[in-house]
Amino acid sequence: MDENKEKKLTYKVVGWTWWSNYDYIDAPLTDDVIEAVAEEIREHGYCFGGDAHQRYDGCVPVLNTGQAVRCSMREWGGVMAWATFNDHYSLDYMGWYTNSCIYEEDLKYPTEGVDENLFTHPHYFKTGITDNRFEKLKNEGKVIDVIASYDELCNIDVSDIGVLWAYNSTVYEVVYGQITKITRFNSPKEFINSDLFKETDLVGLKGEELMEAINSSRNHVPVTDEDAITVYQYERVEE
Repeated sequence: MDENKEKKLTYKVVGWTWWSNYDYIDAPLTDDVIEAVAEEIREHGYCFGGDAHQRYDGCVPVLNTGQAVRCSMREWGGVMAWATFNDHYSLDYMGWYTNSCIYEEDLKYPTEGVDENLFTHPHYFKTGITDNRFEKLKNEGKVIDVIASYDELCNIDVSDIGVLWAYNSTVYEVVYGQITKITRFNSPKEFINSDLFKETDLVGLKGEELMEAINSSRNHVPVTDEDAITVYQYERVEE
C-alpha cells in the first residue's frame, strides 16, 4: 500500500494477539498507529511493560487493517507513555520498559482475541497459493486463484491485499497481490462452463485431475459436484 493511501486510513484496534502470530503482518509505527493504540489503552486502562508486550499472550494490538503492532520494549514503553501523558519526553518510556517498572496492582492486560469482522477494506491478509500461480503473479503481475468455497478467506473483499506465498516453496518469499474481483459459483460444473474458467490455468485438465486442481488449497483432494467454487483475481502491488 502506498504512503498516500496509508495516510487516509483511520486506524483502530480490533483485538489483541501474541507476538509470534504471523497471520498478521507488521504495522508501521506511524503517529496515527501509535495514537490508535494509545486510545485503546486509555479507554480500557491497560498497563503493562514492553517485556509483557513481547512475551505474554494477548499483548500485541491488531488493527482494523489486519496488521499487528509489534514494538521493541523501548518503543512499547513510549506508546504507554504517550497514552498516559499525551506527549513525548525522551526518558518516559522507562516507566513501562518492563513489568518490573510498574506497581503490580497497576498491571492490567487485554483479553486475547481479534474480531476480524471489524476489519476495514482494504486490509491485509495472508494466504498461500500454488507455486505456478505465485510465479505468474510475481512475473506477470496478474493471476487467477481458484479454491473450493469451504476454504474461502474470512472477511475478504475487493481491494484487500493478500500477502501471498507459494505452497511448496523451500524458500519463504511473499508477493503482495490486491484483489480486483471475486466471483462465486454454485458448483464445479457452473464454473467449468463459465467464460472465466477459460482464463484460468485449469484449461486442458479433465476428470479427477481437474477436480483436484480446482481444490487448490488441499493437496490431492477433489471437490465434489455439490461444492461451491470461489475465484479471486489478483494484481500485484508493491509492498
